[in-house]
Amino acid sequence: MKLVLRFSFFILLAIHISMRSVSLFFKNRRLKHKNTFKDKKILFFDPQKISKSSSAGERSFLELYEHISQYTNARFSSFTKSPASQSSEISNYISLSMLDRRTIKNIFLNIDYIFVRSPEAFLQLSLIQSYTFTNCKVVYYSTDIFSYRFYDEYLEENSFKSLFFSKYFKLIEPLIWMNSDFILSNRNDEAEVISHYNSNVFVIPTRPFKFFSTIGLEEIQHKIDQNTINIVFVGGSGNKPNLSAVKYIVDEIFPKFLQSLKTNFVFHLVGAGWEHLYSSNDNFIIHGSISESKLDKIYNKSLFAIAPLKYGSGIKGKVIEAMHKNLIVLTTTIGAEGINCMALNPCNTVDSLTDYANSCLGDPEACYRITLEYQKFLKKYYSEESIDKVFIN
Repeated sequence: MKLVLRFSFFILLAIHISMRSVSLFFKNRRLKHKNTFKDKKILFFDPQKISKSSSAGERSFLELYEHISQYTNARFSSFTKSPASQSSEISNYISLSMLDRRTIKNIFLNIDYIFVRSPEAFLQLSLIQSYTFTNCKVVYYSTDIFSYRFYDEYLEENSFKSLFFSKYFKLIEPLIWMNSDFILSNRNDEAEVISHYNSNVFVIPTRPFKFFSTIGLEEIQHKIDQNTINIVFVGGSGNKPNLSAVKYIVDEIFPKFLQSLKTNFVFHLVGAGWEHLYSSNDNFIIHGSISESKLDKIYNKSLFAIAPLKYGSGIKGKVIEAMHKNLIVLTTTIGAEGINCMALNPCNTVDSLTDYANSCLGDPEACYRITLEYQKFLKKYYSEESIDKVFIN
């Protein structure tokens, strides 16, 4: 099996080298088009039925759909086992069946753009278009560069599987970028990489916020003066970077905080699946999957959000959300990458993370200034207006 995978790797690498030469040839001949999405008929497509409790990438795809539905004729579609099923969370939702070729063809012939958010969705869409003899304009929503994601995972865990998939996506992703009419990216640096293959790339926020709020110095002082400091991690156990981050918390950060943090503390671990891996105690509370209202209550009483990610790609939704909720974010370079906010202070060692937390506990005014800078940054780059700059001309 290893020999087959190794042979496949060299084949894919050879194809990629050839393909890159071709992509650079076409890059010089592809003009940048003006994006004209307003008042267009748009279909958001994903192979799986997704909900607002899904991953950060899936959630941001839904939030994009909900926002631009205000000024476009947008529908959301997916394949389900029961073609008649409906989503209770997504308006104007339609379930598709590969057996109903006529319906799919009629839908595809009457839209201006199809939005997809993953390589799997793009490849499946290509298969459907071949099957139905349709050729729609495609907008690829790039929440991640997956080749980077799997390579970082390989460097951290030394997994041959991760190495293989990093090379696989290094082949597949440029093909997707080249064959899309527009690309939407969440990060400037990743957009720059994509632009080598397709100049029609636009940067939009991963989370479009409508409302922003600040907290006063008195509220921050109140959180610090409590007998217990609350620290929250948000993310499900089904995500490998989350698994790695929580293991890092349990094995290294938690013991160091017990030893060196200036005050008592409680970690709140929020997300599906953790109750099967860890047990709650006085300093470590497992909440599992909870409602938005319960999560807001935890945010409101917490001073810190922690996201010590060791690998991953794209903009980290948990970090952006914590900043929006006025929590001081304890994170790593990986957790902060792509978020060019000067007030976000990444720490890559347990000692530096502990020192930063202690410095914040000893300086409420500094915490207040940090939260103000968070809000200033988010208003500029993560507002609904920043999406409208791309979609409304």
